[in-house]
Amino acid sequence: MEMRPRNKLIAQSLVALVSMLYGFIIPGITNPFDHNSETNWIDFPLWLGIPLTLLWYVGMMNAINFIDGLDGLLAGFAAIASLFMFWIFVLHGSVVVAIVVVALGGAALGFLPYNFNPARIFLGDAGSLFIGYVFATVSIIGTSKTAIAISLVVPLVILALPVIDTAAVIVRRSMTGKAITEADRSHFHHQLVFRFGLNVRQAVLLIYALCIVLGTVALYVSGGLTHVFRHVN
Repeated sequence: MEMRPRNKLIAQSLVALVSMLYGFIIPGITNPFDHNSETNWIDFPLWLGIPLTLLWYVGMMNAINFIDGLDGLLAGFAAIASLFMFWIFVLHGSVVVAIVVVALGGAALGFLPYNFNPARIFLGDAGSLFIGYVFATVSIIGTSKTAIAISLVVPLVILALPVIDTAAVIVRRSMTGKAITEADRSHFHHQLVFRFGLNVRQAVLLIYALCIVLGTVALYVSGGLTHVFRHVN
């Protein structure tokens, strides 16, 4: 049975609130371009941290859910994003968070052969929303002062494609008078197929490539590439 969009939003908000009760609240943010741990941390008061965290959870869950529109797209995207996050968290000493994301990446890779075009099994809302929830949670954990070099900016860069796509679709639907919950083919991955003539596999592989580029940018922003080159030299 399909849940109404309003009920789905309420359920997502409740999940986010339960997580916040257990302390998963965005405490602040670091400036990824300032690597001086004494000056680059900005604390958020609770009146700002709580609504920002709620928006982060709900927005991330829906952004990841919306990208699940082509066979194999979300599973591959989740695997690539998880592996880049794993690399970044390990380099900055957040071992527990790294274990969580690499477990998610491994699960996505194991699922991918059965979900790649032509798909035999599908994630559905339960699977895609869970992936969005995990990404949102590990991003919040990564903002702790014990991992000062990692901020919300880094996972946001890695996950930029679904986030920007979701924002663009919401703006486009609002400007045309459509309900933002109304399904259509205006998402980026749909445009690649229906407007630019790519087949499903070509569109999915192109988005994989974009995700790898964004992951590399996030690795650079977090100082990960500098860390690697320093050890190589």
